[in-house]
Amino acid sequence: MSQLSKNIKNFKVLYIKDTDISDEVLNLCKRVFCSLIAIDSKDDVTYYLDTTIDIVVCDTRDNSVAKELLDIFSKSSIFFVPHLRDDDIVLNSLNIFCENLSLKDSLIKKDEEFKLFKSDIMTIFTHELKTPLNIIIGYSNYISRLLKKDLTISKIEKINNLSSKIYANGTLQSHMIENLLEVGKIQLNDTSIDKKRYNLYSLIEEEFGIYEELYEKDVVKNIDKDLLVEVDSRIFVLLFRNIFSNAIKYATSKVVISLYSDELNSFILDIEDDGEGIPKEQHKKVFDIFEQLDTDVLVREKEGMGLGLYIVKYFSDMCNIKLNLDRSKLLGGTKVTLCKDLG
Repeated sequence: MSQLSKNIKNFKVLYIKDTDISDEVLNLCKRVFCSLIAIDSKDDVTYYLDTTIDIVVCDTRDNSVAKELLDIFSKSSIFFVPHLRDDDIVLNSLNIFCENLSLKDSLIKKDEEFKLFKSDIMTIFTHELKTPLNIIIGYSNYISRLLKKDLTISKIEKINNLSSKIYANGTLQSHMIENLLEVGKIQLNDTSIDKKRYNLYSLIEEEFGIYEELYEKDVVKNIDKDLLVEVDSRIFVLLFRNIFSNAIKYATSKVVISLYSDELNSFILDIEDDGEGIPKEQHKKVFDIFEQLDTDVLVREKEGMGLGLYIVKYFSDMCNIKLNLDRSKLLGGTKVTLCKDLG
């Protein structure tokens, strides 16, 4: 007998046959399906209309009966038993039928997931951009009022400080949009690598000021400022930014960044924080898209779109960079490590 499709066993089936037809196909179906209801006449189908039936197996030679069943079970899928009564023929037909049905269900599910994705992304995007935008508007308005008064040294210092915050929050908005665009490229498989030799510190130097301004936490930098590595500059900055922004966001008060080369001729980037850390059983899950997303977007404990670590995982795999997530022995929170052979 042909090998059974795994999908066949997952369906709830109503088997309807003419009373004058032999039971060979019915017995075959009993072996194939885990959940099967068998009746000898279409006259008994009314009882099952309120039951969730995935497949109606129609074993009848009467075409009018078959047509009537199509009307009755309009929401179910109907399988018409082949007239050739060979077990392999019937079973192969069932296999193909159920595989197609599973594909159809999968496409429907994907469509529903995509609709939910669009709804979620708009909700998150709107909510996350609102905070930095409100800060920018508020500080800009305050600076405008200060400029209408006599400027003192104190007021100039205040304006300078607020300007830095406006720049940091505007950049944060830009980074959010950039992450969103990167996810779009990933989904379309529209990503590429363009490697050149760079000083790694020069690529990430600007990131420190932006996020230290936003979160005002202690950032310790143990960095080899002369380290030259062949990388895609855009991708490396994305990797660093998303790991660092996550660390400083979840840290209680301190982040330690180490960037160096080792005796194995590899560059290593360690980013550690003193936050609560990530439970080991959640390590794989945090790299899923939208994993930061809570049930209620508006009451989440931490801001963020839930895209950063998904992007980190994708590009580290793409660039053959080893990515490791662990608990920090130094600070007690989370430690993320990137490691790559020097080019």
